[in-house]
This record gives sequence, structure tokens and C-alpha cells, in this order.
Amino acid sequence: MIEHPGKVEKGEFIPADPVGHAMDIAKFNGKPVTQIIKQIFPKRSLKQNNAWHGIVVPLYMRCMGHLNHDFAHYELVKHLVPMVTIDIKGREKIGPTPTKDMDTKQSLELYRMAQDFLATEYGVNCPDPDPNWRGFAG
Repeated sequence: MIEHPGKVEKGEFIPADPVGHAMDIAKFNGKPVTQIIKQIFPKRSLKQNNAWHGIVVPLYMRCMGHLNHDFAHYELVKHLVPMVTIDIKGREKIGPTPTKDMDTKQSLELYRMAQDFLATEYGVNCPDPDPNWRGFAG
């Protein structure tokens, strides 16, 4: 599968790299293909990712006595935003909602949920990374 980023304007796909797109299309001339259109949503910023893994998860690790960062991350996310799946035998399994596809709004919501959880359950103040962070300006 070959991916080509671009945008749709007036019902027509406009590739970000018209030359590369045309070259790849030429390779498939006369062959059957499937076109997949996927909307790209803005992802969380690196700043948000660093705040989550640099502030929230270490605080949670200290509260819970966890030594493994990844384990603590998944446990906290599972508690705050659980995802229910059904296994092959029809049993419900509860796991964490994947955070890698969260956009900036969802990441902000998750951070606020973690701040509230840590304050309520453990009496721990989870600070914002900087004064401008709350609204994710920039």
C-alpha cells in the first residue's frame, strides 16, 4: 500500500506531492486498485506527550509504588478511560483506550482527569507544565 497525503477540495483529491503521486499512479496503469480515503485528525502535540509521560505518569508511579513506566501508564489510562472489548469466547475484557491516536482536545481531557484523580485519591497536586499549557496555545 502506498500512502499519499493531501486534501480534498471541491470533490477532488489534491496530493501534497503531485509529482510523487503521478509517478506512483503511473506504476499501476491498467491494474485494478482500491482507493482508501482516511481523514487525518490533529494528533496530540509533543508538548502534551511530554507532559503526560514526564509529569503525570511519574507521579502516579510514586503514588502506586510502580517501578515500570509503561505498566503505570497503561494502568492509569485503563482506570481513567477504559476500553471494553469482547474476546473470542464472548467475554468482556477491560483495557486502556489507546492514547497514540488521541487529538489535542482528548489529551487535554485525559490530563485534567489525571489531575483530578491524583488530587482526589492521593492528595497529590499534578501541576500544569507551564502557564500557557491549559489551552495548548501554539
